[in-house]
Amino acid sequence: MTAQLEFHGIADAREKLSEIIDAVSRGQVHTLGRRKQRMVLMLPLEPYGRLFSANLQSKLALIIATQLLSEAPPHIMLPAIRELESLPIDQLVALIPTPTDDRSWATLQRSHSDPGLVKRLRKRQELCRALVEAQTSGIIDAAEHGTSSIEL
Repeated sequence: MTAQLEFHGIADAREKLSEIIDAVSRGQVHTLGRRKQRMVLMLPLEPYGRLFSANLQSKLALIIATQLLSEAPPHIMLPAIRELESLPIDQLVALIPTPTDDRSWATLQRSHSDPGLVKRLRKRQELCRALVEAQTSGIIDAAEHGTSSIEL
């Protein structure tokens, strides 16, 4: 779910509005503008709508999940955000800074009041990395192509 800002000029956006909205609904972030100056930001409401809520827990949950699962598709990112939102503020703050290596994950798991949560976040992160690797190597595209030829 890395937020790569796909840019569209106004004329291009008019022609491709339906495609752009479909892409945004799948989790992509797009910008619109004139003369290469970005003027409008199009974000998927899930999960980015949390940024506009008054709830600090929702904002922290989104930030933490985005740092940990930056490449995650929505079906992995959203459950993680929801789980994080349910935590008390002190448990959320304990996840900052987010772990970056095995040692920091182990330290966090030992010190956090919910080691099961830490373990689930780590598993989601590993899954996201595996998905990105599979996508980069073309494995996912090949599997999708293969399944499209199956008659049901």
